[in-house]
Amino acid sequence: MRYTTFKRKQKLLAYFGDTAYKANNFWNFEVNTKTKKLSLIILIYLYVNDDGKISFSEKRSFKKMIHSITELSKIDKKEIISSYKSLPDRYYVERYITDKCLSSSVVTSAIKFLKDQIEFEEKYLLLLSVIEAYNY
Repeated sequence: MRYTTFKRKQKLLAYFGDTAYKANNFWNFEVNTKTKKLSLIILIYLYVNDDGKISFSEKRSFKKMIHSITELSKIDKKEIISSYKSLPDRYYVERYITDKCLSSSVVTSAIKFLKDQIEFEEKYLLLLSVIEAYNY
């Protein structure tokens, strides 16, 4: 079972990283930068809460992905990179949403985007539902 989860994570990161790095089509969707940043923060949150860490290969893939998104400024990229270094939990994501004054529509859009693109296992859907249920 653990091996299957590991393989799914690697496949998912490869999809996100390779698609974004090679063609930048994946992250080229019609929403604002706030939603893209939040999608990345939530994705990092999901990866951390899967096994309590982000591996070297996951960090490398995230870095490629983050640097490939042209709409993000250098400050945005540094902010997102620092988030995976701090191993975000649910409260980190909730604080991020509150501190950035993100509307519930931005949160809903970010989660909907991730759900549309990824076939999540039940444990990831539960983690997403906790973020969705937070009263913004």
